[in-house]
Amino acid sequence: MKTCPPIITLLSFLFIAIGVISTAVHVWQFSISKPTALEEAGIYATGGLAVAAGIYMLRGRNWARWLALAWISFHVIVGALNQTFGSALIGIAIHSVFVALLAWFLFRRESREWFNPQPAAAPVEFTLPPSDLQASPPVDPLPPADPPPPPAAL
Repeated sequence: MKTCPPIITLLSFLFIAIGVISTAVHVWQFSISKPTALEEAGIYATGGLAVAAGIYMLRGRNWARWLALAWISFHVIVGALNQTFGSALIGIAIHSVFVALLAWFLFRRESREWFNPQPAAAPVEFTLPPSDLQASPPVDPLPPADPPPPPAAL
């Protein structure tokens, strides 16, 4: 059985912690200012996706590393939209470094071996025993005709 690479273990637990902590902080902030239902759903969804990415990266699911990369990329965009233009450029630059590092760690050879499934076994060929391969005689779909009447005596 393959073992999870240490960097993937670390990143997975980091994603789980970020998802749980960020959701808890936002829930605490809900007591100060009530968000709209859509904002609240979005906050729960992003926290839940981070936790799901972390859990399933530990299990070696390939889609989970793509989810983690999409999640952090989404946060780069959201972070840029929440800042002024000058500080947004700095924030995008810093967060882009995080995206690049995460991508590098998630797609290294060691990581690819963890996430990619084992090669499938050779396909099983189904063959019939030689006696069953012989052609059977053709079946006449019409019933046999009545025999012709005997010739008349002269």
